Amino acid sequence: MSIVPHRPLDFGEILDAAFHLYRRNFFDYTIVAVVGLAPSYALLGVGELAFASRFLASNFDSTAPAEAFVALLAGLGWIGAGAVVAAVAWTALTAAIAARAQDRRPAFASSYRQAFGRLPVVLSAAALACLLAAAVLAGAFACVAIVTAVAAFAVVAFQADVGTAFAAVGISAALLVASVLAMAWFVSSTFAVLPAVVVEKAGPWRAIRRSFRLARKARLRIFGVLCIASIMLALPSLALQSFAYGLSSLFASEPSAAVGAGKYWLVQMGQLALGSFTTPLFVSCTMLLYYDRRIRTEAYDLEAAAASMSAEP
Repeated sequence: MSIVPHRPLDFGEILDAAFHLYRRNFFDYTIVAVVGLAPSYALLGVGELAFASRFLASNFDSTAPAEAFVALLAGLGWIGAGAVVAAVAWTALTAAIAARAQDRRPAFASSYRQAFGRLPVVLSAAALACLLAAAVLAGAFACVAIVTAVAAFAVVAFQADVGTAFAAVGISAALLVASVLAMAWFVSSTFAVLPAVVVEKAGPWRAIRRSFRLARKARLRIFGVLCIASIMLALPSLALQSFAYGLSSLFASEPSAAVGAGKYWLVQMGQLALGSFTTPLFVSCTMLLYYDRRIRTEAYDLEAAAASMSAEP
């Protein structure tokens, strides 16, 4: 059964359809997620330990700058490797769900074959998106810094009254809120980059432009679905850490030292189990949003129905 809806879906229907899709393909998607996320969590855990236990301890020791630098590089290297492996897992999940959209069973081997084949494009698109996000943030915070600096100068140089100072602070706060809204706009605009790379075989820049086109006039709705999906993705993991570590150890700079290495890795295994359940659900929401936007803007449902009829003997 294809996951492509035969009509546009509203906010709640997309979430409901994502749960239905995941429930029908629970075993296939969970296996794809576990195999990809297990090495990713291991690498990220090693990187976190290398960064926290070696870099933070060395960084405050002015007599060992070389050791701090080496620890920093080691931690970032492990974390970067974990992020790359996670990208493979997310791409494989996207390929598995796209296979279901084409009335094919999401095979494990073919999903990872596509993931490794498209990995250079995925990483390039992610790098471009990060650069664009950094540019958006830099521009927004530059405006905040300029307005704040001008307000401070006016207060000092011209002895402005308290009301003027509060007005300047209000303007700075408004610009800060605008910065957050700009990032929300950017996140909703790039929701379909990975589906465009996997489904349409788009290159990095074309995938980003494609996502911006699909998000046009629907960014608020897209952002709402992504917020709900992100909460479902992150909340179980945060709850597990809070329960296992406690609030005092949760924010410790060296979690393994605070709770013990054995408990730390046990929590990592628990996070892997939770992530293997929640990540496919998040990707399902993204894919259904992608197909819904194509139906609303390109009549993709009619295209898919025509292709299905032509394929019948």
